[in-house]
Amino acid sequence: MLVTHGHKFSAGVWGLIVDELRNVMKRAEPTWIFFALAPTVVMSPQEPSLLGMYPDVVATLGFTFATSFPPKVISAEEVKAQRIPSCTHLAVLLALQRLAGNVLASRQRENLSISVGQARSLLSCLRESFVFARKVNDALPLRRYLQRVGWRYGRTVPSSNELPSLLPQEVMGKQQYLQMLFTALTRSINKNDLAPFEEQEEARGYMARMVQDTLEEYLAWTGVAPQHIKDGKVVPADAKQRVESFTPLIVATLREIAEFDNTELQRHMSWLYPLLTLLMLVPNVKVRVALSNVFSKGIRQLLLPR
Repeated sequence: MLVTHGHKFSAGVWGLIVDELRNVMKRAEPTWIFFALAPTVVMSPQEPSLLGMYPDVVATLGFTFATSFPPKVISAEEVKAQRIPSCTHLAVLLALQRLAGNVLASRQRENLSISVGQARSLLSCLRESFVFARKVNDALPLRRYLQRVGWRYGRTVPSSNELPSLLPQEVMGKQQYLQMLFTALTRSINKNDLAPFEEQEEARGYMARMVQDTLEEYLAWTGVAPQHIKDGKVVPADAKQRVESFTPLIVATLREIAEFDNTELQRHMSWLYPLLTLLMLVPNVKVRVALSNVFSKGIRQLLLPR
């Protein structure tokens, strides 16, 4: 409904909507789980002396500060009382990621009155959501602990011994983020549908970096190109689970690349072509079909004589 009727909303209304989307997305993230393993305490900040001079401002903004020293602490027991992340909250987070992506991708096409600042704010929140999910997915000790206390979310095969994860949120967040970036690069006969040049250049840089990183990780997880594991890390123990989760994202990305015109495709050939040739070794049928489409529709055009 936001996309369908969004052209009727003013910039002010969209500002309120974007703020609320950000607020709900952040609340849906189970950030407290990182305090579940260690007896770490979280201290509430002391009230700065300057703000203490303006109690009405503090009350209006809803700030809460420690009134004494040492400040109040949140114990590990209080965190553990929540036991495991709520599946309902995680389902809400998935829906909001999809909604944010659709709104951002429709901004130019549907002429939504979303300012550049509002769009960047929502895009930043979308990015933060999959960065947080990735942080959880890389924390294997945390995932083992959550498995022991009964968390079963995010497994590709429910009856298996796979570790619970936030892989659905990482994949959905990245897919929606890339959807917006690809949309900004889409060539159209109607020039009014194109994003401004500055936004296109910014989107192009983000897209190239993210697609390259994602393809390299995927190739490493499949075992085709383990040399792409960076920073001295090793292939993760749950590589098979990650491959299963990321395959739809890889397929969707290849389909978008297949729609590039010659000019756009040529910009990325130096880093993209070697990765595409390595993807030929991946045995997944859907990946191979999408890859063949890239070569037949895109790269083939670059090889034809002019």
